[in-house]
Amino acid sequence: MPRILLISQKRCGTNWLMELIGALPKTICFRDVFNPGGAFGLKPGRNAAAAAIAEHLDLPILEERDPDLIDFVRTEPELFLRFVEAAIQRKGCCWCGATIFDGHLSPQQFRSVISAKGTLVVLLKRRNLDRAISLKKARLTGAWKGLDTSEIRPAVTWQDVDNAIQESKSWFDFVEDCLQVNQIPFVELRYEDHILEGPEHVLLHLASHTSNFPWAEGEPVPIPSIQAQDLTRDVFERISNGAELKKALQEHGIFGEAMNYPGRISRSISSMVGRG
Repeated sequence: MPRILLISQKRCGTNWLMELIGALPKTICFRDVFNPGGAFGLKPGRNAAAAAIAEHLDLPILEERDPDLIDFVRTEPELFLRFVEAAIQRKGCCWCGATIFDGHLSPQQFRSVISAKGTLVVLLKRRNLDRAISLKKARLTGAWKGLDTSEIRPAVTWQDVDNAIQESKSWFDFVEDCLQVNQIPFVELRYEDHILEGPEHVLLHLASHTSNFPWAEGEPVPIPSIQAQDLTRDVFERISNGAELKKALQEHGIFGEAMNYPGRISRSISSMVGRG
């Protein structure tokens, strides 16, 4: 079964994108299933995958934070995905999707799942400064999903931004090294260039790079219930100390990196789902 693996970081629009793709016909997506704190997205009664896993683990009620469920998902991620795909295929589904964040899989596990036959790898990136501000807002409010934080204007330090830059660099350098060494094709999406342009723009981009994508131009476009955040085009207006932060970034020589995207690869390579 074709599989979509969304490789990203928190505060990059992953919940929005997984909801969009999961709303396409015969497609099921899990937003954060490999999280060490819980198999988020596997809620009871939501889909055939959750029902099959509950039966397999002999759990009368499937709780996302159940230790047995977390162990089942994280011990052998590739076997878990195959189990899920077999379960939903019996119910008529044709695509399965999951998100992978930094630190959620070991390097060996990561290489295994991205190398599986039929995998469409999607990299979703956000500009470093934008993500740093969004992270600060989420940590201040405790809201990582669904809350409109547009009116929240925290103070952000250059160290906050530098930490976000280093986290992103470490993760995407590793990811892109794996893709290049194993010659795995991928599609890249950017929050500012694609997510903010809306669902149809994103689907057109994915469909143009992917054979047999479960959506084609002219078909109905799902509208995610989660709204894109921080629509103010001037990123420094989203915080209370924009002028001071801009000056500090310049003084510490990281302004260019802050206004750019992580990783060394800045292009999309056409993916052929079903490759051997």
